Amino acid sequence: MFMSDLACLNFQECKELPPATLMASLPIIREIRCALRETPLNLVVGQEDAVFVSTDLFNAFNAWEATQDDLSTDGPDSAWLN
Repeated sequence: MFMSDLACLNFQECKELPPATLMASLPIIREIRCALRETPLNLVVGQEDAVFVSTDLFNAFNAWEATQDDLSTDGPDSAWLN
């Protein structure tokens, strides 16, 4: 898996996970650790292909994604992106 593949991950909320926790297969965990370096996350190796995240991370990612969508459609270069 390459870093560009991480952009295609589908995070699934798992309310049972403690705050700031992400659970994924080992290859995904390795890539996330390389990409995020010192970001304080609890990374748990899971057996499934899905990527599960705690509620706080799920909400934070959705908020960040919404701002990125707004920037891409309202920015001065948005005509170049289409």
